[in-house]
This record gives sequence, structure tokens and C-alpha cells, in this order.
Amino acid sequence: MRRSIAVCQLTSIAVIALVAMTACSNDSAQSGQNGDPQVEIVRGDNPATETPSPSPTATQTGTPTPLPSPTSEATPRRVVVSRFSDSVDPSTTQLLEEGKPVPDVTFTDIDGNIHTVAQMQGKVVILNFWTVGCGSCFHEFPLLQLVRDHTSEDQVVVLAINVSDLAEETRALADSLAATYPMVVDPEGAIFASVFGGAVVPTTYFIAPDGTVYDTVVGPLDLALLSQILEDLGITLPLSVG
Repeated sequence: MRRSIAVCQLTSIAVIALVAMTACSNDSAQSGQNGDPQVEIVRGDNPATETPSPSPTATQTGTPTPLPSPTSEATPRRVVVSRFSDSVDPSTTQLLEEGKPVPDVTFTDIDGNIHTVAQMQGKVVILNFWTVGCGSCFHEFPLLQLVRDHTSEDQVVVLAINVSDLAEETRALADSLAATYPMVVDPEGAIFASVFGGAVVPTTYFIAPDGTVYDTVVGPLDLALLSQILEDLGITLPLSVG
């Protein structure tokens, strides 16, 4: 009796399974007929043909996107300087004031030539104080050469003054840069500190033809600043280096 019940149960299960399989088969056939997505594997040598999508058309809006407006205040100039001597205190030294006459200092360049402030009167004088260990100073040498290449020595005198006793290093640097303006050595920056009140490099003094201080720039020069100062003094430079 139990065996007959079990056989009947198995038969019922088989019938249900057969009905379910038939229903699934019918649903699959109908789905293919209704256009539902189908997965198709295409060989590389026989790709499916597709209708290309139309290319997008560029359009312009009636009002262009506005550009950022410039700030009303100028960006502060970044100044990078180097202290040339531990014995010189930048907080206590005083730069030679603008409008004051420059003392009749004597400079001797690395070729033995003498340059005095008195001899240079009647010309614009650029005194550029620098040292070998000052990275910012090296960016000024092409600007000084630009001045030398585009002005007459009767108009402008350029002196690059190394505030150290490294004469041979100064000569090697001048040769490598093909500098044609005089290079001066001021051992330990004695003249720079005592006469001009200098404490850091680079520092550049601009001396007017009457022998007075016209302007002083503490920190590296750039072409715009150099051109503006010289233009105020009646000297015009080209707009680019090189």
C-alpha cells in the first residue's frame, strides 16, 4: 500500500515537471517572437551589420560663458633672498636711502680695472650685489647682459658685485655666461654692508646720472621691473631676453 502511494507521488511529480517544461518552452518561443533582447555571438570574420548613429551636432548657446574677471588687487611680488654673512644682521642694517648721494666708492673688477662712483656720474649706474651661493641671483645675469647688449656704455654702467672673496669662481661664472659687463669682488661684502647698508642678496641699486640713489630692489629682478625703472630713467629695453 505504501509502495503504491509512493509510486503515485512520483508519477504526479513527473507530470508536474513535464507541464512546467512545456510552459517554459512556449514562453521562450513567444519571447523571441515579441522582439525581446537576444544574445547573439558573432564571429570576428562576419560582424553583425549595425546602422551607425548620427554624429552629434555642435550648437552654440546664445550667451557665451563669461571669462573670469581679473582681481582688483595686484598679486604681491614674491621675494627670495639669501643672507650673505652671519655677521650682518638684516634687522639692524639700513639701506642707502633713495635721493641720497652715493659715496665715492671705488670698485676693482676681476680684470684689475678701477670703477669709481665719481667717474660714473652722468650715466645710469646699476650695482647688482650677489654671491655664488644665491640661487635667485643667477636669474638676473641674463637681464644684466640684456642691458649691456642694448644700451651704450656712455648711457648705462653695469657692475655685478660678488659679496665674497671668490675671485676665481666669479671669473669662471662670467666666462660660462659670456658676461661682457664687469664683475667685481667685494670680500665679505664689506662695501655692501658698510656703505650701502646691504644685508641680503640679491640687492640692486639704481643710481641716477646726478649720482643719487634712484631706486633699490631687494630680491631678484624681472624684466618688467627692470624695464620700468630704466624707462623712468630714460632708457628703453627690448621686450624679451635672448
